[in-house]
Amino acid sequence: MKMLANKQILKYFLTIFIFSTSIFLSFSQSNLLEKRISISAKNQKLETVLQLISQKTNFQLSYNSDIIPYDSLITISYQNKSAAKILNQLLGKKYYFVTSGKHLIILRIETPKKESKKQDISFEKTIEKIQINGCISDYRSKKAVENVSIVNLFSRNSTLSDSSGNYTMEIDVQNEFIGLSFSKENYIDTVILFKPDTSKIFDIQLLSKPEMIQKLPLKEINLFPQNNIEEYKLVKTIVRNDMISHSMNVKIFERSIGQFSFLPNFGTNRKLNGAYINHFSVNFFAGYSNGVEGMELGGVLNITKTKVSGFQACIGGNINGGAMRGVQLSGIINHNFASSKGFQATFGSNFCLDSVSGVQISGLFNVVKKEFKGFQFSGVNYAKINRGFQLGIVNLSDSSSGVSIGFLNIVKKGYYRFKLYADEMFFTNFSFCMGTNKLYNIFEISANPKTWAISYGFGSHFFHHRRISFAVDVTASQVNHNKLWESDTSFRGRISSEINVRINKQISIFGGANYTLFVSDTNNSELQNYITETAIFNVQNYAFSYATMFQFTKGFTLGVRYDL
Repeated sequence: MKMLANKQILKYFLTIFIFSTSIFLSFSQSNLLEKRISISAKNQKLETVLQLISQKTNFQLSYNSDIIPYDSLITISYQNKSAAKILNQLLGKKYYFVTSGKHLIILRIETPKKESKKQDISFEKTIEKIQINGCISDYRSKKAVENVSIVNLFSRNSTLSDSSGNYTMEIDVQNEFIGLSFSKENYIDTVILFKPDTSKIFDIQLLSKPEMIQKLPLKEINLFPQNNIEEYKLVKTIVRNDMISHSMNVKIFERSIGQFSFLPNFGTNRKLNGAYINHFSVNFFAGYSNGVEGMELGGVLNITKTKVSGFQACIGGNINGGAMRGVQLSGIINHNFASSKGFQATFGSNFCLDSVSGVQISGLFNVVKKEFKGFQFSGVNYAKINRGFQLGIVNLSDSSSGVSIGFLNIVKKGYYRFKLYADEMFFTNFSFCMGTNKLYNIFEISANPKTWAISYGFGSHFFHHRRISFAVDVTASQVNHNKLWESDTSFRGRISSEINVRINKQISIFGGANYTLFVSDTNNSELQNYITETAIFNVQNYAFSYATMFQFTKGFTLGVRYDL
């Protein structure tokens, strides 16, 4: 019974999968035809007008001269109209269009001889299947070209040429004409159109694109180098090599209303997943697409070559080769190779190899390779240029005009200062400050012959006027009197205000007042007496619950500061 139930469930999912394939492929459309142009012609041949449209839209037109009256004279005038509307009005309703990259193929709708109110695009088939094969070589060198993508422009079935340049493709005959595109990275695309009357051999010579002289950039050592998404190890592991080859070769970039995938190679968009921009995408295990404009949901991994605009969520991770605009959620990782704008959240880490504007929340790391504007919250935050607000245990940046709050704030081009000073309790206080003028961390150690303390705190340096500036520091200390370490309560909290007078570029003298609160156990009379003896002003004592003593006093600071 269980086996029968499992078979029924599998049959159910396969039915949905096949049904989804037919629906979503039928809704695919190319953005070539959406381009708006202005064109006018008077008493020009149709062939000339089509060439003019081709130039204006920057795509190549392909058609069979037997089905188009290319010698007929045309007069047209259109302003800011889509290419699809112009072609439909120019040619009429008897034609339809198929796109491949920058190629647009014009085909005629075949109607049956018998009159019918409904238009029928079918034709009388004489054979069901044909086989196409041949060899692909370089036009100049005549050497074989491997990993060339051969795509059936109607069914989107595809194959690759082997190491000898040979290819074979079996085609189901569904149309009066068949269009094949031959695409290879760094080569000019070639499209052929033929009647499927018999199996054929097509030997194709591809013309390489003109070589461009590239300027070699200065070598830069980066903690997070930017790579092509196809070179990312995790992508190579999940996505098959033939799909990566197709995605690098084929530049169709069609939009699909949606797609379903179990794996990158098992989905409604088949091997050409890397050529589709989806409005709605569901990846049960892992998926691979050119882009998302809408919503994408995933189980383990969502992989997108270019931009994501809308909502993207995955239990595992999201890896995007382009910009992210919207909301991105994951359980483990969000990794964007281009800029991000919006909201990112994960239990693991957020990585962006470009700039980020918005909110990043993670459990481990937030990493932004370039400029950051917005709010970062994580265990460790890094932004090369911080213009926002960082909240974490450790905050890192190369330069910062924003605010960072954390136990450790490190700014490469930031605030680094040493201070040596005396106050009413300790003759020797040595502190190290790091961060920015807006907010810096303070690490301090203080000592007297019988007493020592270790302190941590925050400070802000402001009101800069020529040689004079003002600072406020807040510190918390563990005070140890006549002991290596005081096990009982022995806390000092202090707020100090300082006026700094600059002597030269690196050295300043400073002084100011402070307000101090001591908290200790009521039975620690030795420490309480020491505080009273060293205080310059009167000490106010308050016992709380007969167990804790609070002591308030005022004091001073006077010292020298050295800026790195």
